[in-house]
Amino acid sequence: MFRSLDEARAGWEAALVNGASNSFLWHGSLFRVDRARGFVFAGDPGNPSGVVPPEEDEVDIYAGEYQLEDVGQLSRAWASLLGGFQRRAVWEISLAKFFNLAVVQPRVNPAFGPLFWLFLADDSGPGPVWDWSENMFHRVSPMIFQLSEHPDLVPSPAEVRQAQIAFLESGWPGSTDATCAGLSEEDWTRRCEAMRVEHQQMVDDRFFDRILERIDAETGGAFD
Repeated sequence: MFRSLDEARAGWEAALVNGASNSFLWHGSLFRVDRARGFVFAGDPGNPSGVVPPEEDEVDIYAGEYQLEDVGQLSRAWASLLGGFQRRAVWEISLAKFFNLAVVQPRVNPAFGPLFWLFLADDSGPGPVWDWSENMFHRVSPMIFQLSEHPDLVPSPAEVRQAQIAFLESGWPGSTDATCAGLSEEDWTRRCEAMRVEHQQMVDDRFFDRILERIDAETGGAFD
């Protein structure tokens, strides 16, 4: 997964640069970058050239205040992509949203980088039956800046910090204290990353391993 994300990151960074096209290919599918705000959206494969900005509804879908997605769909999308057993349209929209959360959002909100992985594990639940939120953005949105409003920071940095503190405290009581709200962005990010490292096994068990289980179920264990 991380190798795949790195490939997409390289394409995204190249497409951000002013040039002939704001598109890049990821596993054979076309994605485009909103150069003004940085977010990624699924492109039209029939129109691969030129600089094509997002339509208004695409801004809402990929970067707006009222996005829709759930962790189960993200898991299915990754399994489809890595296992190669479903048509691309199944995963393109979901993984564009995933990319915006995992890669684009931390560009302006560094602490959300590690918090995103913790969220995926927390929202998946301990199993064996997944119990994710019907719409993950109900929980995620308070912790992130709306990319549709970039470079304006909406919600405010203070509101985002408080939501991130509340998320950690709800999942891991005692993991935060009264100093967290006043930490620098660098120190707060470092603290969140330490939490991610400490609980990486939970992330593996609840999110990554279940993707592999889904692939094995679809491919009969033929996936390597």
